[in-house]
Amino acid sequence: MKVITAGPHRAIFLVVPALLCALALPAAAADVVVDHCGQLVEAGDTGWLLDDLDCSEVSTEGVVLSDRSRLRLDGFSIVGNSETRTPRQGVRCLYGSICSVLGPGEISGFSAAGVAGTRVRVRDLRIVGNGRSGVAAYRWVVARSVEIEQNGLTGNHAGLHAGRRIRVRDSVLGEHPAGATLTGN
Repeated sequence: MKVITAGPHRAIFLVVPALLCALALPAAAADVVVDHCGQLVEAGDTGWLLDDLDCSEVSTEGVVLSDRSRLRLDGFSIVGNSETRTPRQGVRCLYGSICSVLGPGEISGFSAAGVAGTRVRVRDLRIVGNGRSGVAAYRWVVARSVEIEQNGLTGNHAGLHAGRRIRVRDSVLGEHPAGATLTGN
């Protein structure tokens, strides 16, 4: 009787599908410590503040978020300088992206908006004293448990603005020097 054993080709049939499955899985999102002004949080990653971020002496955005990235303030604040001639945002979401800014925490004193982007989610934040808007988005804003007031210090701007859709829940939209609290289509 002749015994037939499997050759090396059989191992290939087992290893190749396993490798293909591993390559097809999306990479796990990374946690990034945000420790300086202007720092970029890469797509899909989560940035964490471990201390207050004072951007009042630099001419950059507070934090820049890529598509589907998040910033967690964890009780800290991002502070800018509303007197800067160049428009700066506390948190700028790259054009065309979806981004989320999560508190608790405060964003204040930026010359443009506290948070700006295309599609923006904000939650558990206090956004106050920014030059143009508290939150500004080209498409939509979803705001939950936020306090937005005293923004629009440098012109006829609003506390909360979106080009298309605005959803607000359990939030306080206070007074703004320009008078407009909420604008959108």
